[in-house]
Amino acid sequence: MFLHPGRVEAEIEQAATELRVGLASRRLGGWTEQDGGPLVPFRAMTTRERFEQLAGLPEGLPNGESLRRWQACLTVERVTWEDRALAEVARREADHRVAGLGDLPWSVRSLVLEVVGTRDRARRGKVAQGLVQACGDASAWAMRWAMRRHAAAHHLGIGGLGWLEAPLRDVRLPDVARRVLGATDDVMSASAWQVDGWQDVVAVGAAMDARHGWPAALTARWFRSVFGGWKTLEGLRIDPGPLCDALCGASFARALARFGAAVYRGCAGRAGGTFSLTHRPFDAASASYGALFASLLTSVPFLKRHMGLGSDTAREQAHAMGRSLLISMRVCAAQAAVAAAEEPEAMVEAHVSTATDAFGSSVPEEMVGVVPRYDPRAGARLCGALRAAILERDLVERFDEDWFDNPRAHEWLAGIDVVQRVVLDEEGARAGVEGAERYLSDLIAR
Repeated sequence: MFLHPGRVEAEIEQAATELRVGLASRRLGGWTEQDGGPLVPFRAMTTRERFEQLAGLPEGLPNGESLRRWQACLTVERVTWEDRALAEVARREADHRVAGLGDLPWSVRSLVLEVVGTRDRARRGKVAQGLVQACGDASAWAMRWAMRRHAAAHHLGIGGLGWLEAPLRDVRLPDVARRVLGATDDVMSASAWQVDGWQDVVAVGAAMDARHGWPAALTARWFRSVFGGWKTLEGLRIDPGPLCDALCGASFARALARFGAAVYRGCAGRAGGTFSLTHRPFDAASASYGALFASLLTSVPFLKRHMGLGSDTAREQAHAMGRSLLISMRVCAAQAAVAAAEEPEAMVEAHVSTATDAFGSSVPEEMVGVVPRYDPRAGARLCGALRAAILERDLVERFDEDWFDNPRAHEWLAGIDVVQRVVLDEEGARAGVEGAERYLSDLIAR
């Protein structure tokens, strides 16, 4: 059966848009067990048969591979939606009472947020104990969702989720994750903070003490105030999607990561890319721009010029955000290793070993898939962070440390090859790990 590439592109864009909107609406409005998902209307096109038919697309089609990856992504999302919804319901259901935290019931999600938000270390310890006791169902459903995703990938005939979720060539994602942890162990050990357990590392990673220069809310106005001088962004469609609440310094790093990824997609669209090329699933290229923009919050010159901070405050805040970035990368490495595990026992083993390494403190196996949270995007985010370390080094060497204010650097970043999918091979992974270790070491040593 012949499939017209233009029609396939249009169908995939429509389905992917519905998926994105559906996820955003559920994150705001809640999840239900009876939720069939936003891809139900696209059942006929999200099948193994349709995926196999795409092998007949004309050779040399610039977006051919991207269409196949999108087809696989949408199919896996549709057939595992019920498991995803049940995992989210289990995480958000407020039916847990924790000793020492009052009579009101807690959800697993609210307990995690309390770990981040409380400044009382003793209370944080109680919350952590309660979380271990409460997360049984949430962990079980997260593991089920993960295993169902792996099974769906094998049913499609793609040889596993690595083909879809890990932008790597000739190197395994768990190996890269462990390299990141090993390379940053000394940086973690040299960081000057006192912790009583993994929960305190989570709190440090949230960067609650980085509280200067932020607006009251995360809105598009903040992005315009910070990046309004970038001529290359004029007329560009930049859609970072829904932003998280402004809870802590890490909230603004996440927002900048979404903005940076949106900048990449906007530049790629201006370069003539179709939807499937500019919005690739599990895309290391857009993730690298996200990580690059988020890292600006560790730059003293950036904080002084664009956040209005004084020299001493900027240095203190850059250091706090550097610690947050270090923990974020290490947690992402643990998430990537866990997401790559194809059997329940392997998933638990990966969680216990890599999460404990990431936090530098024992993480109970009862929390697998909950802390750190299971995230299919972790592999792409990790590869994006490694590529960002390479990009940052190139930008500094070409345009100096204040590249963010250099129009030539902006033009350089806007020069995107939309056809070539960004993947890391052995050499690229090694360079990224070395670059990340060097960058993080410099941040923590300040």
